[in-house]
Amino acid sequence: MEAACKWTDITPEAGTEIGFDMQINDGKGGTRIGTVSWYDESGQGWSSPGVFGTILLLDNSTQKPGSTGKVEGNTSQPGNNATKAPRTGDENRLGLWSALLAISCGAAGTVVYRRKRRLTIKESQ
Repeated sequence: MEAACKWTDITPEAGTEIGFDMQINDGKGGTRIGTVSWYDESGQGWSSPGVFGTILLLDNSTQKPGSTGKVEGNTSQPGNNATKAPRTGDENRLGLWSALLAISCGAAGTVVYRRKRRLTIKESQ
């Protein structure tokens, strides 16, 4: 299999470690019947880059003679290198999501309060 990736979040440089995973889905009749992943065994890579493997970027001049340049599997577990975590493109806006959660909870609380208040008023009449 061969794949191409567009570099949007980082500038690729030899020696850079990045989080990476690849999954192939097999389907029949519009239903997924199987998957094969390069690293993630949980199937949660679509929602959590913490399950990605780590790859080391090379340039053509650093390949050993006779090498295909292909990675022969993962050599490190994500999160084990606390000093230099791989970039996965997951640049969450935690403040935005926290604000949306607070607004949603406030709206839900207002709806519940008003309904209970209406029931109390109706019962007292």
